[in-house]
Amino acid sequence: PPRNCDWGGHHIAFAVDDLEAAVEYLRAKGLKLMQGPIVAEYPPIGARVNYVLDPWGNQLELIQYTVGEHGIP
Repeated sequence: PPRNCDWGGHHIAFAVDDLEAAVEYLRAKGLKLMQGPIVAEYPPIGARVNYVLDPWGNQLELIQYTVGEHGIP
């Protein structure tokens, strides 16, 4: 099967201001942590990413951009 980043791969991503707070919130709600935090070595370089599974097995990505990326001051 394709990875999330491959053509044909899919997942929902949410940009968050505080990755740790978002992860702890979802953990408290019973979502399963998959992987992370990962520091992106590909664009957007330096962004921090964590993957979780929702209750139905869908992969969700939480991403915290570093300052200066995507117009973020």
